[in-house]
Amino acid sequence: MSVGQSSELAIGDHVLIESGPPIGPGGIRAVVVKVSASELWLGLASPDHSLDVMPADQLVRLTVARPHGALLGESAFMRPFGGSPTRILIVVSPDSWQPVQRRVQTRIDVELQLQYRRIDQKTRESRGKAASATTVNLSREGLLLRGDSALSMGEEIDMTMALSGGESVSMLGVVLRAWVDSGESTESPSGSDGAEVQTAVVKFTRITPLAQDRIGSYILATERRRHEAAASPPTAPAAASTPPPAAPDPVNAEHMAMVIAASVAELASGGLPIVVGLRLCEEEPSLLVRKWFDSLMPGTRIEVLSQLQASMAGEKVPGASEPASVRPLAQALGLLAA
Repeated sequence: MSVGQSSELAIGDHVLIESGPPIGPGGIRAVVVKVSASELWLGLASPDHSLDVMPADQLVRLTVARPHGALLGESAFMRPFGGSPTRILIVVSPDSWQPVQRRVQTRIDVELQLQYRRIDQKTRESRGKAASATTVNLSREGLLLRGDSALSMGEEIDMTMALSGGESVSMLGVVLRAWVDSGESTESPSGSDGAEVQTAVVKFTRITPLAQDRIGSYILATERRRHEAAASPPTAPAAASTPPPAAPDPVNAEHMAMVIAASVAELASGGLPIVVGLRLCEEEPSLLVRKWFDSLMPGTRIEVLSQLQASMAGEKVPGASEPASVRPLAQALGLLAA
């Protein structure tokens, strides 16, 4: 990278690192700690044991957050810095960066888990029990959500939304439009003031620049993955003599809902998250395990990921007789290759 290109990055820039295994599908969040003509040093907020086994020269894709856009670059993993657990990794400085400009209102269709509480207009404090919802689409400025708990037009809510890789962001928002919706269309007319609804358009009213950059980086990375998937050439059909691969076992939606509800209830009564996850892996398809993981509160997801990382590093984890026993759960969550 030339000096001019190096100057595009600065210490403290936020970077999303994506690659194949051992990095999971959600990528790894990092911060630039050193920039040179040949190397780029990236610091992690928490240790990531998957980097201890990443081979040298493995291709990595880097997305650097920028206001209303990002810098995209391709690089190669060089080495971790220091001993295990890895907190700093070193990659080759990309030969070039591709600037991608996006309008502030860039919006993508995506389903993410979200928890919210209403804000009391007098005390300006969050009140009541947290309700669950799922996003229908998302931008840096707001989102469309669906949930079981009714909202009203003009109501303010305190939200925590789970992004990929166990990361979450928090922000405040106001309900601009709201309606009762059967789920068949997202273009239903807005409801009247005070109407109880299940679908709502929410505009962010208070969000930190860091949280907004993380949402912007997530949107850009998701768009890029979808573009790459659409541009990939179709796989050649297998020879007639080669039997087709077995289709994954279908998961009945009603059965999935029952299993997830029972698992969440067990956690609420004091069950260990990793124990529940391990048992699910023994009895249920990977798709259901992933759906169960996505249904958890952000703090619980982080707890599961932390225990998995500790176990794969050889530390004893409650519910796992030996470190190798957590591999099926790690594979189901995309942390290890099958």
